[in-house]
Amino acid sequence: MSTKQKQATLVLVRGLPGSGKSTIIAHVAKLLQSGSFIVLDPDKTDHSSSEYLAHKEQQKGEGVDEKLWPYRFLRAQSAKAISQAKVVLWNQAFTNLDAFRQIISRHQEIASQAGVALRVLVVEVSIDPELARRRIAERVKQGEHDVAADRFENFVRDYRSFANLEFEMVLLEGADNPDKNAQKIVDALY
Repeated sequence: MSTKQKQATLVLVRGLPGSGKSTIIAHVAKLLQSGSFIVLDPDKTDHSSSEYLAHKEQQKGEGVDEKLWPYRFLRAQSAKAISQAKVVLWNQAFTNLDAFRQIISRHQEIASQAGVALRVLVVEVSIDPELARRRIAERVKQGEHDVAADRFENFVRDYRSFANLEFEMVLLEGADNPDKNAQKIVDALY
């Protein structure tokens, strides 16, 4: 009797701040079976949670550079979900191609060590930068996180499409209906 290898999927959702990544992922989460996925978003990490504080102490003890702690926290959560054969929905701008490839490579190693086959799906959310700026201003009015103007300009300057590279891709337009965009991701997953 043969046993089927467990399968996990790492969905890396990238785009400018204000492109609609978080909204689209929230809509995807409504379409997936509860307990079958995890959502990771550095902007939503609770740095005061007991889980994060324990992680911080561990990282300090290992001499890890403080700027890497948030990423490593998300990576640890991702590794756990991968070992459980879940879908990981990771929402971040991901502007640096070399770092992006390293993230994927590290997750492939994690999956291999756990005996899990890992599928990587890259979702790119395109948007006009002016619309993204307006969305950021609106969310700030609602008490959500801001992106400093100079930081946003850096994102606009550094952001490049990863389409036509080696990745399995879903290309979305951030101005489109989030339900339709979410369905495109779910269709690509299954």
